Amino acid sequence: MSDIQIENVVKEYSSTFTALRGVSIDVAEGEFVSLLGPSGCGKTTLLRSIAGLEDIHGGSISVKGKVLSKKGYTMPPERRNVGLIFQSYALWPHMTVFKNIAYGLKLHGWSKSDIGPRVAEVLKVVGLEGLEQRYPSQLSGGQMQRVAVARSLAAAPSVLLFDEPLSNLDAKLRESMRVELRRIQKEVGTTAVYVTHDQAEAMVISDRIVLMNRGEIVQQGTARELYETPETMFAAKFLGFANMLAARVISTDAAGGLAQFELEGVRAPLITGRARKGVRVNDRVHLSLRPEAIRIGARTETFPGAANQSVSLPASVEDVIYAGNICDVFMNFAGLRLRAQVTPGDLEGLTVGDGVAATIDARSIWPVPAEDATQPMTEAGLPMAAVAG
Repeated sequence: MSDIQIENVVKEYSSTFTALRGVSIDVAEGEFVSLLGPSGCGKTTLLRSIAGLEDIHGGSISVKGKVLSKKGYTMPPERRNVGLIFQSYALWPHMTVFKNIAYGLKLHGWSKSDIGPRVAEVLKVVGLEGLEQRYPSQLSGGQMQRVAVARSLAAAPSVLLFDEPLSNLDAKLRESMRVELRRIQKEVGTTAVYVTHDQAEAMVISDRIVLMNRGEIVQQGTARELYETPETMFAAKFLGFANMLAARVISTDAAGGLAQFELEGVRAPLITGRARKGVRVNDRVHLSLRPEAIRIGARTETFPGAANQSVSLPASVEDVIYAGNICDVFMNFAGLRLRAQVTPGDLEGLTVGDGVAATIDARSIWPVPAEDATQPMTEAGLPMAAVAG
């Protein structure tokens, strides 16, 4: 059952700028969905439209079967039973934690005898029991954000909306709060929509990611689906880092799920990768190779598995960067710059200038259709290869 139904929503700010171009999303009951994309893609406009802070100029927005917005009608935010958590915590500095949470309940007509137990209940959910009498100035950033969440949860909203709530926190605290917000949402079971431009945040926190660009949905699915099988070049570049190699489809084996590709501008054997629906022989594509899928070994090393199940590219090491638990190795393969991510143990005996074999399981190589087959498939500064981040 869908808790939130967004059907063909259009939002125009002027005759020359349309922020949302017929966006449609169904959010299931209890689902945690993230709206992900770069600045200006329309994700915040869509969230504000669900909250009733923006009018829409086409389509409709419904929660639990009730239309909240359509062309010519916008139900006021205070009547929507929607909880909204902002980037800035928006806590009253002169009120204690208890009073910050209780204030909204008073506005909703809760009796004094019910407010105390309810505040205690939501504080326990967010892990802040015992801090009722502290003021915001006496709290850490993470604690203030959890108070903001508790305040939104207190009135039992139908939907929780998060507007980049962790952007003001430092990196380490932001990482821990991702897990905490997911725990809280799963515990209370409230349907949630979360806006972020941070792909790692969206991948950790979401049941489903809706990737947006220029007011449209590019792709939606689980974090794994978007990361491993991007449908477009934009999706491949935006989620994580990928080595992108320009190629042409030579043959496909639908039954085996594999295809063969010829790299463009590079003298190299045919490369085996995954076949995908809609990609045919002679189509131009970019082959997506995720850095963590690349193994580095001696050029003479024999890797297990059938020959057509792995791809081994002769390369030379250009740079080695130690970064703790994950390390980067940059290699040159026929003039193309490849990035691999390995563990520190894999760096033993590896030095700049070494000749190596960069080996990838064929099923880790994913073809992304070229966006414009009439143009050379290059990225600035990298001959016939694109590096996405």
